Amino acid sequence: MYKNRFFFSQNLLQKLLLLSVFLAWNTAWSMRKAKKPLTLEIVYFYDKHVYRRIFKYLPSSDIISFRLTAKASPDVSEAADFVCSSRPLSLNQRYISDEIYSSIKKGHCRKIAVLTVSNFSNAMLNPRILEELPDTLVALSIDRMYDENHYFDEEFLEGLLLALSELKNLSKLSLKGHGITDNDVNKIMNVLMDRETTIAKTQKITDLDLSYNNIGKDGASDIAQMQEIRKLNLSHNEMKKKAAVFISQMHNVTDLNLSFNCITCDGAVTISQMNSIIHLNLANNWISERGAIAISQMKGIVDLDISQNIIEAKGLTKIVQMQGIVKLNISETMRSVNPSQHEAQINAVKEIAGKQEVVELHLASTNIQDHGATEISQIQGLRTLNLGNSLNKITADGAYAIAQMREITDLNLRENKIGDLGAFYLAQMKGVIRLNLSSNFIGDEGVNHLAKMRSIQTLILSSNTINNNHTAIISQMKQITKLDLSDNTIDDSGVLSIFEMKKIIQLNLSKNFIRDSGALSIAQMPEIRDLDLRGNKITITGAIGIAEVPSIHELNLRGNRISQDEAAIISQMFCIHIDKIWNISDRYDYFSIQNENENSDDDENQSDHSREYKEL
Repeated sequence: MYKNRFFFSQNLLQKLLLLSVFLAWNTAWSMRKAKKPLTLEIVYFYDKHVYRRIFKYLPSSDIISFRLTAKASPDVSEAADFVCSSRPLSLNQRYISDEIYSSIKKGHCRKIAVLTVSNFSNAMLNPRILEELPDTLVALSIDRMYDENHYFDEEFLEGLLLALSELKNLSKLSLKGHGITDNDVNKIMNVLMDRETTIAKTQKITDLDLSYNNIGKDGASDIAQMQEIRKLNLSHNEMKKKAAVFISQMHNVTDLNLSFNCITCDGAVTISQMNSIIHLNLANNWISERGAIAISQMKGIVDLDISQNIIEAKGLTKIVQMQGIVKLNISETMRSVNPSQHEAQINAVKEIAGKQEVVELHLASTNIQDHGATEISQIQGLRTLNLGNSLNKITADGAYAIAQMREITDLNLRENKIGDLGAFYLAQMKGVIRLNLSSNFIGDEGVNHLAKMRSIQTLILSSNTINNNHTAIISQMKQITKLDLSDNTIDDSGVLSIFEMKKIIQLNLSKNFIRDSGALSIAQMPEIRDLDLRGNKITITGAIGIAEVPSIHELNLRGNRISQDEAAIISQMFCIHIDKIWNISDRYDYFSIQNENENSDDDENQSDHSREYKEL
């Protein structure tokens, strides 16, 4: 009897514990969905492991706010610090100077390893916070939207240099889009090298991202002194052939991105001497045939992007003969329509088709046409294929060949001419997850065929005269999470159909005929996070409804029927709303909107809305 009684008590305790965990999880999940702040009711739990389970399902913003305002027990504090310190923290500049600054200063994130700050405002990051960064950081990213007229703020630079000198465990550093000059690079590199010599057991920088800046050959010379760097991103700078000479002296770099510079053929020849490179991106660098031939001599490269360089057929032939390439981007490299050149281009494509190890291939704007697409279809293991742009001129015949590729998961055929028949062929593909068929003359029949593809999660059908009837058919694809129907003829009735697609998190309906009613319908979609409604007919009524949606992280209402004063009101509302969102992606952008001066029947009503909402 006693044994049974003990078993019953033990079983009851287990059930109670499971119930408490369930309630904790349910509370956290509900708060996360509703974007409500954490309340003090949580302190009634008694086990720190339960607190950890709760915090696991909450954004760091709520946890940190709770730690700053609540008189929490030691167990709650320990659990909060544990969760916040064990996950990457991604912030925007407007937050880090306030509550996050106070939190870090008090040691609430004292063990955090990865900090990402995306700074999109004109004001620079408060340098005070840099002085409080914990030495446990191994990765620091302070990125901002690129502005060619912006330069490093001296106060911020001083704070950054001081912080870098103390972060002994830092191995990854990203400073995108700050307008960093050669002089700034000299100061940063000197501090990093001094840190390695003055602090015992200092971790060396192995991953450096200084893209979207104003760095030239002098900056490249200083960067080249950091011989431990293995991953280097200097895209969108002012690198020329002399800068490439310095970069080529970095013997441990395995991942190099110099895209959108101007290193020319001479720079490409220099870079080709680097024997350690595995991933190489030289897109848009004024490289021609000679540079391509030099790059083709490199050994060990598995990922190569040499797109947007006019290397033409001979250079391309050498590139495609490289052994071991798994990912290859040669888009916009052979634009010639000369018959003799075109034959050489097709021969190069045939060479590619013989490489069964390639899993990702980009051939946009290469004039391959249907017979080129047929050759490409012979690659059995290809997973990602990009044959976009009208220069390729692929029709339903090419689509038929591509449809035989059973391993494809990501297919881009934008701006071709496959039509409804081509859509029918592609609809037979079973494993496609992402499909881009924008500008392909797809009509009623084509949409009906595509709607039967149940594997698709991302669908792009922009510029295809999609109307309300088509959206009713597309809405049957309940599994879709990302949908782009921009530049079509959809109005509020069509939006009602899209509203039925409950899993959508990213939606682009720009350049349609959507008014306030449609906008308010979109505002009811439960999972929407990224919304683009540019170029519609939305007034402040619809804009306010959308701006109040708690789940939206990215919003673009540029080019609607909204005045400058109304735009300022909505921007303020949206910024207040996003104060609750801290764990956001690096792609986060502030709400952008501009006045559209067009005459409409709604102008009188719009002015009434303006007076009404200004009073707010």
